Amino acid sequence: GATKYRVYRMASGETKWTRLKTTKSLAYTDASVDASSTYNYTVKGYNGKKWSSCNKPGTAITTDDEKLSIASIEQSGLGVISLNWNASDSSASYEVKRKAQGGTWETVATQTETAYVDQNAAQVGKKYSYHVRAYRNRDGEDVYGSFSATKTKKMKKMPVQISSNVLSSTVKEGMNAASPASETSILVQWKELAGADGYRIYQKKEDGKWKTVKTVQETKYTHLGLQQLSTYTYRVRAYRKVDGTTVWGSYSTEFSGNTAHTILGEPALEREEMVEKMAAYYNSSGKTYPASTYASYGAEDLETFCGIVYDVSVENGLRPEVVFAQVCVETGFLSFGGDVPANYCNFAGIGATGGGVKGYNFGTKDGKADKNGVQKGITAQVRHLKLYAESDIDNIPNDGSDPRYSSHLLGAAPYVEWLGIPDNPNGTGWAAANDYGYVLIAACNKMLS
Repeated sequence: GATKYRVYRMASGETKWTRLKTTKSLAYTDASVDASSTYNYTVKGYNGKKWSSCNKPGTAITTDDEKLSIASIEQSGLGVISLNWNASDSSASYEVKRKAQGGTWETVATQTETAYVDQNAAQVGKKYSYHVRAYRNRDGEDVYGSFSATKTKKMKKMPVQISSNVLSSTVKEGMNAASPASETSILVQWKELAGADGYRIYQKKEDGKWKTVKTVQETKYTHLGLQQLSTYTYRVRAYRKVDGTTVWGSYSTEFSGNTAHTILGEPALEREEMVEKMAAYYNSSGKTYPASTYASYGAEDLETFCGIVYDVSVENGLRPEVVFAQVCVETGFLSFGGDVPANYCNFAGIGATGGGVKGYNFGTKDGKADKNGVQKGITAQVRHLKLYAESDIDNIPNDGSDPRYSSHLLGAAPYVEWLGIPDNPNGTGWAAANDYGYVLIAACNKMLS
């Protein structure tokens, strides 16, 4: 007939009972106990007139140990170790201890999160051990559980990661790890390595040995004073300073880049030899020149076609090998097959935006085949390319030969490598395809070899 109850507790080693709660319920949860401890509980009942006696020995209960488990430990940078552990059900905080090889245990963190990043495990080749325990504060005193099992990690040298899609605050996504910055410079980039204080860039010499280029704190560097149309090979490694000593990471993989190929410039060869090279490159594709198509448009044979490309390019200050390489890439060696008809003499797809849009027709005049159609089509291509490459608008005649003439394109891609939008730091370009400019360069190299 009891209407309410009093719950008492006495911890192991104590001699007096502590009243915890008066309740009408038949159950009570004690959330103020310590891990790995024994407590005795007893209860009195009240029947409306008086309290009953209680079972003096009470019922003994031993709480579980709040022992944690480190779930993972890994090296996440140069001198950086990350670990995480399972959460405690009842503890609000955790103590993380570390012991460096040959040293003693020290507390490195007290926190509420269940993950810790040690930024100071800096000695390469040394082992670092960790264990964690939970704790909470009761009545102004910290009460601890047991330490987890110890987990150990050996600090290794760590390489800088090189990617063809390096992200930078000032360079557009998609830039190569070593990309042309000008005719005589290369922009070298790499990914940030956690824990690093800086980076050293090395260049491979002709004898295969390496020389230091620069030591920097950023994740990019522009290497100046290089030879034109030349390829350079690099590697990078990170470092950090520890107690006055420099700790080095391992070398990155080797990566190469070239100084820029300009669109404007003198031809690589004299006219006769260049025309021969162009024709030989075309024939190496296995395609047959469509003489029956272009005879009516002013280019009855391949040599005549190549001569037109050479003459129009040189007249406008462009490298003819670049123009012819673009003709072959854009048209599939004059086989076309896309939206643009072959008789349009539109060799660079000007105005062909996809979805069946054919682009501009340079091959027809007054409804008939124009005997100057090939020259007009090449002129439109050359003038449009010159817009991307030229810095002075006065050097580009606005005479209607380029129907897509627009001053906003001026100087947007002075280098062949920048004609592909993903490879252009200005975020613009001739084509959206990856490595578009590099494909043209490969074609030029093959043409001239």
